[in-house]
Amino acid sequence: MLEDFPKTKTLVGQKADYKILESIGEGGKGKTYLAEVVNSRDSLAIGYKCVVKIPKIEFPKFTIQQNIDWLQKIQNSFANELNSFYRLQGLDCAAEILDYGAIELDIGDKKHPAHFLVQRHIKGEQLDEIFPKNLGGIKTAKEYFEWCRKLTEALLKIHQREVIHADIWPANIMVYKGEIVFIDFGQGILKDIDFITEIGDRRGDHYNYVAPERRNLKMRWYVEADIYSLGGIFYYLATGQPPPIPTEDHDKLKEKITRNIKRINIELYNANSGVVDVIARCLRYKNLHRTPHAEGILQDLDIFTTKNVRNRDKKQIEITKNIPKELDTLKKHNNGLFCWMAYSEISLFQQKLENMQQGVYDLTGDYDDIINGLCRNLAILSQGHKYITVSTPQFWHPDNLGVNGRFLTMNKLVAQRGACIQRIFLVTDEDEEKDEYLPHILRAHRGKITELRKEGFQNDDINKAGLHEWVYKATIEERELLFRRGGHFGLWKKRGQSMLISPVYNENRRIVIIRFRSNSPYNTEMSKIFKGLRQGAKSLINYRIKSK
Repeated sequence: MLEDFPKTKTLVGQKADYKILESIGEGGKGKTYLAEVVNSRDSLAIGYKCVVKIPKIEFPKFTIQQNIDWLQKIQNSFANELNSFYRLQGLDCAAEILDYGAIELDIGDKKHPAHFLVQRHIKGEQLDEIFPKNLGGIKTAKEYFEWCRKLTEALLKIHQREVIHADIWPANIMVYKGEIVFIDFGQGILKDIDFITEIGDRRGDHYNYVAPERRNLKMRWYVEADIYSLGGIFYYLATGQPPPIPTEDHDKLKEKITRNIKRINIELYNANSGVVDVIARCLRYKNLHRTPHAEGILQDLDIFTTKNVRNRDKKQIEITKNIPKELDTLKKHNNGLFCWMAYSEISLFQQKLENMQQGVYDLTGDYDDIINGLCRNLAILSQGHKYITVSTPQFWHPDNLGVNGRFLTMNKLVAQRGACIQRIFLVTDEDEEKDEYLPHILRAHRGKITELRKEGFQNDDINKAGLHEWVYKATIEERELLFRRGGHFGLWKKRGQSMLISPVYNENRRIVIIRFRSNSPYNTEMSKIFKGLRQGAKSLINYRIKSK
């Protein structure tokens, strides 16, 4: 055991030798010590202060064999951390591993080899030291969303290096000079390596931040596990409490989040109730229903920071000088935020898509023609293509026949040819379907996805196909403006009118725009907006804003 090491004992690493100075902490799998370099064989300067992490195996209630088995698990964890670091070199937001070496630990009457890690000494504070538990969270919306953005941007950099942290909670987040540093990648995995790592401590607050799919050791898990944990951090910053127990009932989860934030931190809720939406999207039970990546969270946060509707004037906001003429009618709207969102989306991708083919189908037209048009767009797909399919509840009815069945059959044929369904979207704006009919549709939908996964072609991506259950309701009286975002899919809806934008990426460079019902008194104006949007269509942002 390390306590038996005299302070003059030298630990020999690959790059340098280290002298232990003092104990500075311990976790479930390791103990950390402040150390200094006493002999260098590389660029580390003599006297340089660093952190040494050594396996923890002091469990008196364990048998000798249990301690040996535990040591092996810790060694695997250290190996994960080392492998992750090779991809994270140069990132300030990840604790840098400087060196590693071997020691011998006493278990019973024998010595067993073990490894230690040497890390950069971060002189900052843990997140739960800056915002202690049970003190009610951050009170101002500006500060809250600034912290959320910092955390998300740091995690995005890690994910861009193809590393999943898998153990995000307040104790594993350091803050140094105002910047976020993630530590302890021992449970992490590399995104291109398919295996399952075990959860460490299943007790206490730590376990609340673990995504539901990680709690099932038979399930594979992906980036969305980190998104769940990050949502838990957002909840902690808002309440000073660990996130609630996962539940498959998303409405109940959102109600609980709302109730707790209003009870604990009414100042934050009153300043910006959008905090609930950001947290709830990250904490969805099914991983494929969550915000799919950190970039999506940043898009969600945009509206709640400098662009919050409650903090903006309704004056016209000019984003770009290159707005299509067809969008001039947007200036007639009093909602400056709506103008900003539409303009900024178009300006981002207008040039990229100017050469794309466009298939446009209006669901107020002949229904049979619409389905045929959708099927024609699916028919161009083959092996290796990735696509997004959009459907209404009728497409997934258990007794589906006729026109609707034609669309379902075409999806299956495309899957057999080896095309990959990235997302399948279900859209409805009927209250009775939400309350009565929709659950049956969703079960049928999941069954069809299972069929597609069993077709036998070599396409692992099909297993990532996801259901996004989005139910819309917008009336003239409520005057709600809804924006939803998911992958490369967008739905625009105002006062009874909807538009779907569904890009299909392949060599044909096609983009499909589908307009749903058109019963708004603003038809003439909206048709001009649609025409302008067709010149540049991308995923819209997931926001829900009530017009004044």
